[in-house]
Amino acid sequence: MLNRISEDPVFLVGFPRSGTTLLQTMLMTQENFYSFPETHYFATVQKYIELNEKGFIIPSCLESTLDCYYKLSKHKLSNSKLQAILKIAEDSVLTQNILFNALIDDLLSLQVDFKKLHKIRWVEKTPAHIFNVEQIYNLYPKAQFIEIIRNPMNAIYSTLLKFGNESNVKNENLAYRWIEGHEIFKNFMNINPKIAIRIKYEDL
Repeated sequence: MLNRISEDPVFLVGFPRSGTTLLQTMLMTQENFYSFPETHYFATVQKYIELNEKGFIIPSCLESTLDCYYKLSKHKLSNSKLQAILKIAEDSVLTQNILFNALIDDLLSLQVDFKKLHKIRWVEKTPAHIFNVEQIYNLYPKAQFIEIIRNPMNAIYSTLLKFGNESNVKNENLAYRWIEGHEIFKNFMNINPKIAIRIKYEDL
């Protein structure tokens, strides 16, 4: 029940307002590709996870972890999936990979018959996951990664227009974030040229 999805997903990453949603929509026009709202899992949700000495998720942290996930993804786990996760956690064998797989399985089950889940190509789009590509690759070594990059002046200006009221959204912070993400993916792409590519928004 928690191990039904395919192991060769596509992760779309990049700076906010750089065209990740457009690229996601374009991929969805291709046969056998499916996607869903941003999970924010590796960028934000996993910060609420606590591990025991053996590296398994502690049951007591699941409430706050899933609450964060619900608020960001606007998706609530089915009761059967939730009970399965809680049971695995109580047995002290719940890993981050199992938990994330369960979330993706639940999202895809809204669109695809569960018997076909292992045959489809799923696409996860959370721009901020650009800072977590190495961790994601360790969990999904058969995955492919696409960074979409946009002229930083335009991307930063668009981000300011959309999120400018938030206290931490400032020109200099956004500029440093653009550069940092760009460098992280550049290094990742150099090490993994067969699975990581960069696309320019202006070229779409």
